[in-house]
Amino acid sequence: MIRLYDQDLRGRARWPFHGWKVYFLCELHDEDAGPFQASEVDAVAFFAEDDLPELSMRTPAEQLAHAFAHARDPARPADFD
Repeated sequence: MIRLYDQDLRGRARWPFHGWKVYFLCELHDEDAGPFQASEVDAVAFFAEDDLPELSMRTPAEQLAHAFAHARDPARPADFD
């Protein structure tokens, strides 16, 4: 685990339930990423940091910047809200 975000600290209106976003640094052992079986995913792809597609509002660019920083330096300590 490289980052734990408390969604209630993100400057958005409070929801009637609490949410956390957790990022993990993983290693790919099989270069074939498909087929992927999940109801909310229709495709899988890998992107370089400077070649990301348009991001969902649920995944802010600064959160991904932290993830890429951890990928460049695996010894970096985990971040917690």
